[in-house]
Amino acid sequence: MKISRFLAFALVVLVAACVPRLFNNTNKSQLKNTSASTSFPEWFSSLPVGPIANYELTASVVFHKVGSEILPDFQKFAMTDAKMEKRIQLSMASASRGSADGGVSMVWMRDYQPFVIKSSDIKAGGKARFVAYLSMNMGRNLYTGTSGRQGVSDELLNPQLVDIDKEVIGAERDSISFLRMPLIVEGGNLIATGEHIFLTEHVFQQNSLEYLQYLNRSGRSFNKEALEKIFRENGFYENNQLGEKFDYRSPDQVISVLAKYLEVKAEKIVTLPVLPGEGTRHIDLYLLAMGKKHVMIPKITEEGIATLGFEHERPLARAAMDFLNAQAERLTSQYGYQVDRLEMVPPIYQIEQGGEKQAVYMSPANVLLANLGPDRKKVFIPHFEVPADWGKPFSDYSKKVEDQWKVYFEKNGWEPTFVTANKAARAYGLIRCLTAPIPFLSERHMKRFVKLGY
Repeated sequence: MKISRFLAFALVVLVAACVPRLFNNTNKSQLKNTSASTSFPEWFSSLPVGPIANYELTASVVFHKVGSEILPDFQKFAMTDAKMEKRIQLSMASASRGSADGGVSMVWMRDYQPFVIKSSDIKAGGKARFVAYLSMNMGRNLYTGTSGRQGVSDELLNPQLVDIDKEVIGAERDSISFLRMPLIVEGGNLIATGEHIFLTEHVFQQNSLEYLQYLNRSGRSFNKEALEKIFRENGFYENNQLGEKFDYRSPDQVISVLAKYLEVKAEKIVTLPVLPGEGTRHIDLYLLAMGKKHVMIPKITEEGIATLGFEHERPLARAAMDFLNAQAERLTSQYGYQVDRLEMVPPIYQIEQGGEKQAVYMSPANVLLANLGPDRKKVFIPHFEVPADWGKPFSDYSKKVEDQWKVYFEKNGWEPTFVTANKAARAYGLIRCLTAPIPFLSERHMKRFVKLGY
C-alpha cells in the first residue's frame, strides 16, 4: 500500500469512539392493545430501578449544533421523515464550535448528558431522575450544571448551552429530580442493559490519584496545582444535594458511589478492560445493549486483517481480535448474556501518544438506537467512505461488513439508516457520541404516542 494511504488515514479519521425494550418484548409493543391512561404506568412499572436501558422508548434526542455539519446525513434523514420529526427534536446547542471546524473543545452530547434513571426516591416523584457527573472538560460541567452555578435546580439543563425542547422536558420538571454524582465519568463509558451497567476500568483511573500522570502521558501538561484549580472551578469540591463532594477513591469505592447514585446493587455493575489502542477508553466502542440479557460485541477476523495495507497495523488488529473474543466469552459464560457478533474492519492508523498506540475503530457498536414505539424502531449506523487509494480489498471488505450490519439490525426489529461518519471520526466521535436520547419520563409522553398512532 502506498504512503498516500497512510496520509489519508491521518486526514480522514483519527480516533473513532464514543455511538429502547418496550414492555417485556424487545420487538413488539402492547401500546396498540392498551389505553393511553394505563399504558404508561404498565410500561414504566416494568422497568427496573436504575439507569433506563439504552434501547427503551425515546422521547427526544439532543443533537449538538456541530452535528449538522459533521453528520449532515443524520440531520437530513431525521428531519425529512415526518414521524421521525415528531418524535425526535434535534436541539441545536449554542456552545463553542468543536474540533470538527477548527475549534478546540467538542461538546459531545453523549458524554455530557446526565444519566436518566428510574428512581425509587420519593423526591424523584416516583418516576425519573437526572444524575449528572463531573468531568475534566469545563464545557461539560457547565452543560450538566455540576458547578452548581447555572440555575440547574430551576432549569434542569443550562439553557444557554443546550436548548432542550421545552415541550419534552419543561413539562416534566415537576415530576423529576436532579442529583450531582461526585465522580468523574463520561456518558460514552456507560452501557445500561436493564440488567447490568457496563463500564470500562478507565473509570477507576479517572477517580484515582494516578489520573494526573495519565493525562500528562497523553500529552496534556497538568501539574497538581493546575489540576486542582480546574477541579475547584468546576465545583468538584462543592457539596452536592446529599452533602457529598469529589474525592480520590479506590475501585471498590468508585463502584459503591456508582451503585448509590444510580440506584443499583454493586454486583450489577460490571467493569471490563479497555479496548487495545482505543483512545477514548469507552465501553461503547465495543458493546451495544440490544435487550435485557442481549448484547452485541463486534469481531475482527483474519479475512479482515488480510486487507490491511501496513504490516505494523496487524499486531494491534490481532490483539483487538483476541480482546473482543474474550469479552464475548466472559459475558456469555459468566453473566449469561446472548452475545451476537458482527464483523468489522480491523483498526487502522496507529499513532504513538503518551507511550500508547492509538488507532481508529470503525465500530458497529457505536450506533444510535431510537425506539419510537411499535414498528418505529430506528437505528442510525456509521458508514465510512473509504478513499480509493486505501485499496480495493479493504474497500470491498468494508462494504461487506456494513451489508451484514444492515441485515442484523433489520432482523432484530430496527429500521437501519446509514450515516456517513468520516468527519465525526476525525472529531473524535461517532453517531452515538454526538447524540443523547431523553427516555420517556411520563404518561403525557405515552398519550402523545397513542395520539400519533403509535
